[in-house]
Amino acid sequence: MKIFRVVKDKNYTTINNTIFKNKKISCKTKGFFATIMSLPDDWDFSVNGIKEILLEGKSSVYSFIDELEANGYLRKKTNRDEFGKIIGVEYTFLEVPENIDFNPQTDLQEMDKPFMENPLQLSTNIIKPLNNKTTLIDFDALLVFFNKATGKNLRVISSKSKAQFNARIKEGNSKEDIVRAIVNCSKDPYHIENPKYLTPEFISRPDKFEKYVNAIVKKIDLPEDWFHRELTKEQENLLTNEQKAMWKKNKTVLAIEGGYLRPIKK
Repeated sequence: MKIFRVVKDKNYTTINNTIFKNKKISCKTKGFFATIMSLPDDWDFSVNGIKEILLEGKSSVYSFIDELEANGYLRKKTNRDEFGKIIGVEYTFLEVPENIDFNPQTDLQEMDKPFMENPLQLSTNIIKPLNNKTTLIDFDALLVFFNKATGKNLRVISSKSKAQFNARIKEGNSKEDIVRAIVNCSKDPYHIENPKYLTPEFISRPDKFEKYVNAIVKKIDLPEDWFHRELTKEQENLLTNEQKAMWKKNKTVLAIEGGYLRPIKK
């Protein structure tokens, strides 16, 4: 193999190689990250702005952002005015990933029994104690967790869902119960086949919440060579949208060429 390089005295970008060696990050997301790193330090990042630079739609940009955030290469901060209204989102991109508490590629695979010995945590607690008498749910943090745990891209949690979650807290349930119910529900084979029913409103219903808090979910592993192997529906669900698209494309190409993916590895 030959590689033709240019003299790097101008018009070039130096990037830490960490992300390019990360097998959990899709090729498109790595390209997106490289584009971000090539922009000036004072460039005001926005989804609409970066969309104009790339040949990608908004949904793709959001998926790149979610993948980078899930793997520790991006921090997002929601800015609000004095009345609590969201006025913008501040994005911080990191060349080297920071230690994050939640990773959907690994943490969701530890669910062998209904009570987690090491419950999934959030950088910002979902439940905030106030005056030791009442508790409030940080629904911004809950929304981030729900999207990461389920692979969805919801923008808001409805007022009905908020009321139902608050009701579950008043009944004596904890932050860990909310986390457990969401994770268990996302791993239910029925919801893997029917993801449209996997919503905050559904999970926060009293009967469904009780069911998934106490559910026993079988551990699911994603093989390291997943890109070249047939996968079960549950294993497919562990892939990001970009990874799943790449995997399906590889499968199609192999079929056209008369080849096939390796058998399922459970």
